[in-house]
Amino acid sequence: SKVKTISNIKILKSINLIETSYSSYITLDDLSKAAGMSSKYLCRFFKDDKKTPIEYLNHYTVEIACHKLTTTNLSITDIAFGCGFMT
Repeated sequence: SKVKTISNIKILKSINLIETSYSSYITLDDLSKAAGMSSKYLCRFFKDDKKTPIEYLNHYTVEIACHKLTTTNLSITDIAFGCGFMT
């Protein structure tokens, strides 16, 4: 449906924010603003994937860190700082 398509495009904007800014402090409010919808509505769409937006953010960040651990010579500390785990 047209509404579902528009909502999916909006969700992609929040996912893009995660993928481009995962190493920064991102809140649910930031993600909902990026999507142009309320946080409650955003959570409803993410629920279809069995994750909240913040769980998706955390999962994505851990995946990036794991990839860096296995494909670079960076130290764990450098990766942790680079992925936003330590400030």
